[in-house]
Amino acid sequence: MPTKCYETFGLTIAESALSGTIPLVSGIGAYKDTAREFCGICFDLHDGMTDLIAKMSEILGDYPKFWQEFESKRSIIVQDLLAQKYLSNLVGIYTDSKNNS
Repeated sequence: MPTKCYETFGLTIAESALSGTIPLVSGIGAYKDTAREFCGICFDLHDGMTDLIAKMSEILGDYPKFWQEFESKRSIIVQDLLAQKYLSNLVGIYTDSKNNS
Protein backbone atom coordinates (compact mmCIF):
# COMPACT_ATOMS: atom_id res chain seq x y z
CA MET A 1 0.00 0.00 0.00
CA PRO A 2 1.59 3.30 -1.04
CA THR A 3 2.06 5.80 1.73
CA LYS A 4 0.61 9.28 1.65
CA CYS A 5 2.64 10.36 4.67
CA TYR A 6 5.68 12.58 4.34
CA GLU A 7 8.87 11.28 5.90
CA THR A 8 12.08 13.21 6.41
CA PHE A 9 14.35 10.24 5.69
CA GLY A 10 12.42 7.26 4.43
CA LEU A 11 13.57 4.60 6.88
CA THR A 12 11.28 2.04 5.24
CA ILE A 13 13.35 2.37 2.05
CA ALA A 14 16.56 1.58 3.93
CA GLU A 15 14.83 -1.34 5.66
CA SER A 16 13.60 -2.61 2.31
CA ALA A 17 17.09 -2.46 0.82
CA LEU A 18 18.60 -4.20 3.84
CA SER A 19 16.04 -6.99 3.58
CA GLY A 20 16.83 -7.53 -0.10
CA THR A 21 13.67 -6.02 -1.56
CA ILE A 22 13.79 -3.42 -4.33
CA PRO A 23 12.08 -0.35 -2.85
CA LEU A 24 9.12 0.92 -4.90
CA VAL A 25 7.82 4.08 -3.26
CA SER A 26 5.77 7.17 -3.91
CA GLY A 27 7.90 10.17 -4.82
CA ILE A 28 6.72 12.36 -1.93
CA GLY A 29 8.65 13.86 0.94
CA ALA A 30 12.11 12.45 1.46
CA TYR A 31 11.23 9.24 -0.37
CA LYS A 32 12.44 10.57 -3.71
CA ASP A 33 15.94 11.45 -2.44
CA THR A 34 16.25 8.40 -0.22
CA ALA A 35 15.10 6.11 -3.02
CA ARG A 36 17.85 7.44 -5.28
CA GLU A 37 20.43 6.75 -2.59
CA PHE A 38 19.05 3.31 -1.73
CA CYS A 39 18.37 1.94 -5.23
CA GLY A 40 14.66 2.57 -5.04
CA ILE A 41 12.17 3.37 -7.76
CA CYS A 42 9.58 6.13 -7.38
CA PHE A 43 6.11 6.39 -8.82
CA ASP A 44 3.81 9.40 -9.01
CA LEU A 45 1.31 9.08 -6.18
CA HIS A 46 -0.94 11.73 -7.71
CA ASP A 47 -1.40 9.67 -10.89
CA GLY A 48 -3.76 7.26 -9.18
CA MET A 49 -2.56 3.70 -9.61
CA THR A 50 -1.49 4.13 -13.24
CA ASP A 51 2.15 5.04 -12.58
CA LEU A 52 2.48 2.47 -9.78
CA ILE A 53 1.26 -0.28 -12.13
CA ALA A 54 3.60 0.97 -14.87
CA LYS A 55 6.63 0.93 -12.54
CA MET A 56 5.76 -2.55 -11.26
CA SER A 57 5.40 -3.80 -14.83
CA GLU A 58 8.73 -2.22 -15.75
CA ILE A 59 10.51 -3.93 -12.84
CA LEU A 60 8.90 -7.32 -13.46
CA GLY A 61 9.42 -7.04 -17.22
CA ASP A 62 13.19 -6.79 -16.82
CA TYR A 63 13.69 -8.12 -13.31
CA PRO A 64 17.21 -9.54 -13.83
CA LYS A 65 18.46 -6.08 -14.88
CA PHE A 66 16.79 -4.31 -11.94
CA TRP A 67 17.98 -6.97 -9.49
CA GLN A 68 21.58 -6.79 -10.72
CA GLU A 69 21.64 -2.98 -10.35
CA PHE A 70 20.01 -3.21 -6.94
CA GLU A 71 22.30 -5.96 -5.66
CA SER A 72 25.47 -4.16 -6.79
CA LYS A 73 24.44 -1.00 -4.91
CA ARG A 74 23.00 -2.88 -1.95
CA SER A 75 26.38 -4.17 -0.76
CA ILE A 76 27.60 -0.58 -0.40
CA ILE A 77 24.39 0.41 1.38
CA VAL A 78 24.70 -2.45 3.85
CA GLN A 79 28.25 -1.40 4.73
CA ASP A 80 27.18 2.21 5.27
CA LEU A 81 24.07 1.46 7.31
CA LEU A 82 25.61 -1.17 9.52
CA ALA A 83 28.80 0.75 10.13
CA GLN A 84 29.73 2.64 13.26
CA LYS A 85 29.43 5.83 11.19
CA TYR A 86 25.67 5.36 10.88
CA LEU A 87 25.25 4.79 14.61
CA SER A 88 27.38 7.84 15.38
CA ASN A 89 25.27 9.97 13.03
CA LEU A 90 22.05 8.84 14.71
CA VAL A 91 23.43 9.58 18.17
CA GLY A 92 24.49 13.02 16.93
CA ILE A 93 21.03 13.77 15.57
CA TYR A 94 19.34 12.77 18.82
CA THR A 95 21.88 14.71 20.90
CA ASP A 96 21.40 17.85 18.79
CA SER A 97 17.65 17.50 19.01
CA LYS A 98 17.77 17.11 22.78
CA ASN A 99 20.10 20.10 23.18
CA ASN A 100 17.93 22.32 20.96
CA SER A 101 14.61 21.54 22.64
